[in-house]
Amino acid sequence: SSFSATLARDCAAMRGLLADSTVFDRPGRLHALVLDNVVSGHSMLDVVASLALLYRPRLLMFLYTGHGSAPSAASAAPAALRFQHGLVGAVQLAPLLRACRARTTLVLLDCCYSTGIFHNVGFPGLAVVPACGENQWVAPGFTRKILVPVLRGVCPQHCATPACAKCQQFATAGRVSLWPLLEHLRHHLSVS
Repeated sequence: SSFSATLARDCAAMRGLLADSTVFDRPGRLHALVLDNVVSGHSMLDVVASLALLYRPRLLMFLYTGHGSAPSAASAAPAALRFQHGLVGAVQLAPLLRACRARTTLVLLDCCYSTGIFHNVGFPGLAVVPACGENQWVAPGFTRKILVPVLRGVCPQHCATPACAKCQQFATAGRVSLWPLLEHLRHHLSVS
């Protein structure tokens, strides 16, 4: 399906970004894991639990690109990440992310209904960026066309003005400053 092809291109773009030693200031200290074709929400939770046992990062970036599930008024179920086999809500995911003990945990949700997934769930150091707007739908391409170019510092094709100065504001001497990065992503989401 075209959605599977979009996910494959997103994963390839992230792998390329993470393999580029010029993007991050300490590539030797970067631990990266890109999983594609994850069909079970429990499998994803198992991986995050394993990471919590093995690493204690200063910054943990968790990117989910896939499907989201709308909240259900009938069962009072909140919005969730949707897999072929099962749903994963913030109530399940947040404790495992927190167990990683990162100073900052950046959660990027490239899926529909993402504004409601971490709506009432949080912990110190958690920053959530939902890629969907008020309409709760995402257009394909946030990860590949916005996030990856922004992290590379080359996203003029998506800025309101060519060669947007905001693209360079969050990166200082090879280091990404988290809060300016979040503001910049918000800028992209508001103009896309």
